Amino acid sequence: MKAGYANYFNFSGRATRPAYWWFQLWILLLLMGLGIFGVMAIGVHDGSGLKLVAELFAALFGLMILPAISLQVRRLHDAGHSGWWVLISFLAHVARSIWMVAMRHDPGIAADLVALLLDLVSLGLSLTILIFSFQRSKQG
Repeated sequence: MKAGYANYFNFSGRATRPAYWWFQLWILLLLMGLGIFGVMAIGVHDGSGLKLVAELFAALFGLMILPAISLQVRRLHDAGHSGWWVLISFLAHVARSIWMVAMRHDPGIAADLVALLLDLVSLGLSLTILIFSFQRSKQG
């Protein structure tokens, strides 16, 4: 977990597999805890519980996104790959989101096919990065 926060703004260098996966586990545990809290908050009838969960999620996202991205880039470097894969994957997800917003009032088969294509590209890039993250360190 320390590797993610120690180099918060460092997008160069390397991150070992254990450092990367321990940080991912930390994020998973935080999200699970927030999810459990969210399930309990559903019982609050005035909506304040869900609002609090949304605010906590936004705060957690804000605190975790930059260290997670920088650690992902360094992990790719350690496995011998370019960190630009992360940006390309992010742009594919953004393009998919923009397309869905733009086409929400004009549904049709062509819009659905483009959305499917963007989904497949995003999924492929995400799986590629996941596979790269599992690879052993490369010397050099």
